[in-house]
Amino acid sequence: MFGYNSLISTSLFSNFDENVKVKSIFEKVSFPEGGSIHHGHFHGFGAPFAHHPEYEVVYIVRGRGTRVIGQRIEAFEDGDLLLLGPNLPHWWKPLRPEGVSLGEEAHVVQFPETFFDHSIFDLVEFAPLKELTDLASRGATFKKTDAIVDLFRDMDHCPRPVRWLRLMELLVELHRQGAQRLLLEIPYEHLEPERMERAIARLLEDLRDPPPLTVLAEEMGISRVRFSELFKRTTGMNYPRFIHHQRITSICQELATSRRSITDMAHDHGYQNLSTFHRAFRQVTETHPLDYRRLGKIPSS
Repeated sequence: MFGYNSLISTSLFSNFDENVKVKSIFEKVSFPEGGSIHHGHFHGFGAPFAHHPEYEVVYIVRGRGTRVIGQRIEAFEDGDLLLLGPNLPHWWKPLRPEGVSLGEEAHVVQFPETFFDHSIFDLVEFAPLKELTDLASRGATFKKTDAIVDLFRDMDHCPRPVRWLRLMELLVELHRQGAQRLLLEIPYEHLEPERMERAIARLLEDLRDPPPLTVLAEEMGISRVRFSELFKRTTGMNYPRFIHHQRITSICQELATSRRSITDMAHDHGYQNLSTFHRAFRQVTETHPLDYRRLGKIPSS
């Protein structure tokens, strides 16, 4: 989670450039048991270039150096205030010798990517706050105000229900003042195709024993919910249906060229239960395997 324009040296930018070229790591955010908001008050920045599926509001109380948000590299200083969207990689690098503390301090509030799906945001009074999701996807800077500073300080010791209210007050204040600047030209989620290409390639490596959706989502560094949304948007199918479609398409090609047992084909493609196989085959081809073999019918895409 953590690391002046005129204060940044060429060597510091070079060090950052090397790190940005590597993939950001997946950071697992731990919420208090039963809670939906994580507030951290940090002294010193030491986390690597990372991403996580939660929204994040960062307030730099004290500290100067360089930050990386997505592909954007620039300075940060005392009073910086940012709103970051799900899976937007970020890193703060303080301007000081390694291992030396200069009193850096920051507040961070993290909340789930499904936060704005809550029914409260369907109310007229709160619906405008959903506009913050678009700003967050590009990384947005805001002006620090006394009211915002007080909200962060209060989160240090307030009970959970009050902390939720303080987060809502914080979002209202951010929406009221509007973003000072957007850090990325396009929403970061638009950069997901390469990640999904890797996920699909990984899946196609072993359709007989594919990785569970949760495992593949973790390998790609995004949440299960977000992965499911992107997968369906990319393929036009949900995860199980895509697996069935790919398996059945392969079996159909074999049916047209081989007289092997249909049962053996089903087993070789991961169907240990023939009822499941026949049901999947009918869903894809709208016919029975024996009829397909006779007619040579091609499954629709």
